[in-house]
Amino acid sequence: MKSRIALYLFSLLVLLPLVYVFGTSIMEARNLISAQSMALDGDWLIPHLYTEIRLNKPPLPVWLTTPVFLLDPSPSMFALHLPVMLVTALLGVFCFDLYSALFNDKKTGFYAGLVVSTMLLTLKLGTTNSWDIYSVVFMTGALVGLLRPERGWLIAGTLLMAASVLSKGPVQLYTMLLPLLATLLFFRRSVPWKRLAVILIGGCLLGSLWYIYVYLAVPHVAANVAQGEVSAWSTKHTASFFFYLSFPAFAGAWALPALAGLGDRWLNKEGENKAEMKFLLCWFLLSLLLLSLVPEKKERYLMPAMVPLALLTASVLRHWVNGLEKHTLSKLEKGVITAHLGLGTLAAVGLCLFIGWSHSDYLLYAVIFALLCAGIGALGLKYPTLIVPVSCVMVLFVAFASFRMGSTRPVVQKTPPTCSLEELRGLPRLAGLPCYSFDNFSPTEEWEIGRDTTKISSLDDVPQQRFLLLDTDTTPPDVVSQGKVRVEERFLVQTSRNDYLLLFIADKLDQ
Repeated sequence: MKSRIALYLFSLLVLLPLVYVFGTSIMEARNLISAQSMALDGDWLIPHLYTEIRLNKPPLPVWLTTPVFLLDPSPSMFALHLPVMLVTALLGVFCFDLYSALFNDKKTGFYAGLVVSTMLLTLKLGTTNSWDIYSVVFMTGALVGLLRPERGWLIAGTLLMAASVLSKGPVQLYTMLLPLLATLLFFRRSVPWKRLAVILIGGCLLGSLWYIYVYLAVPHVAANVAQGEVSAWSTKHTASFFFYLSFPAFAGAWALPALAGLGDRWLNKEGENKAEMKFLLCWFLLSLLLLSLVPEKKERYLMPAMVPLALLTASVLRHWVNGLEKHTLSKLEKGVITAHLGLGTLAAVGLCLFIGWSHSDYLLYAVIFALLCAGIGALGLKYPTLIVPVSCVMVLFVAFASFRMGSTRPVVQKTPPTCSLEELRGLPRLAGLPCYSFDNFSPTEEWEIGRDTTKISSLDDVPQQRFLLLDTDTTPPDVVSQGKVRVEERFLVQTSRNDYLLLFIADKLDQ
């Protein structure tokens, strides 16, 4: 229990400083708008994007965010990210239990929990409210429930399976459960078929109740959405079969140990942990293959494969630590460890200095963490058996250096913003005014300004005399530059992604 608590708290400690770093993505905007709409209209079963029914994704991530709006109609971004961070922190705990259940090795399981909690993709998805991280975390817990023999885990596994289905449909059955079962059979390990049947059938039945409800409540909308989602697998966001070979980049600080797991045959000459590494390598490659076979590809879709990769990386790290203590490692392996620690230290120091350069107000703060990273990196180079804690602490220091920076990208402000997004949302003179735009805008823009927006082709589409006009860049629309409307007030706002929005309080002129 102490190991689980330690992993959970450590994961939260890394995630919390990153709340403001990655900006609001379109996926997160959809989640937050749906949660806000749910809190306002009280309809928990039919999610909306303001006035538009949104059934493209299941509602569990929205349900978990909605209470934040019920407690505070204008919550901070920290409060809005708290549900996803609390769920993401469970991933390290579940990976610890998963490794322990597979190989009865809690020490390496602890390494696995640390690795998955500090992978770059985990940190990004765990602070951007995407549906993917919820479904992966819950499915990882369901796999633990499958492999652990206790009755309590059977119930938990069924509920977690249902939660995964209610987070992103049955996708993780294909990307996580299927490759694990195939690997178990390939290595002739026993599969608990009865437990599998209970968890799979029970979880899918519970998870499908919402789908049945929406099909009965709004059949035409549900049918159109289902058809669109299925066609998107082969028509939208298509990429090369080799798209996911970029996985080392998303391992972040663990890129070299992860690659070492792939090259274990050439590096691990003494064969320590050979059976475990072969099993985990097979599981990871099968997961990667199944993901690559689907034409639709996105970076966040890689998250299911990061779970077996984290377990494989942990096994590599345990082999390295044991080999260093017993003096059995080859020169090549020692060189890889030195490269991991050396390059990791340079990267951590460089990131801290980059943050200080791009946010000069925090330069001293960032330099302090750069020095701390240099010190802990030097300690790791001197005592390489500390490779795991040293790497984790450097990730933690970089996260702290990013705290309240808004973004780790350089901020170039050609024109100072009129006000912040928070100030814009709270302006009483904007209350009740409808919002329109001539541009193609996304839910991200709607979320940033905090209101439903309607696209128009001309001023004739606007029935009101006074209205808000949104422009998604810094060039005023023609109706403003040509004097077709009277602009009472103009707001230039910098978004969470370091873009700019223009918002006008406009009045129609009598023709």
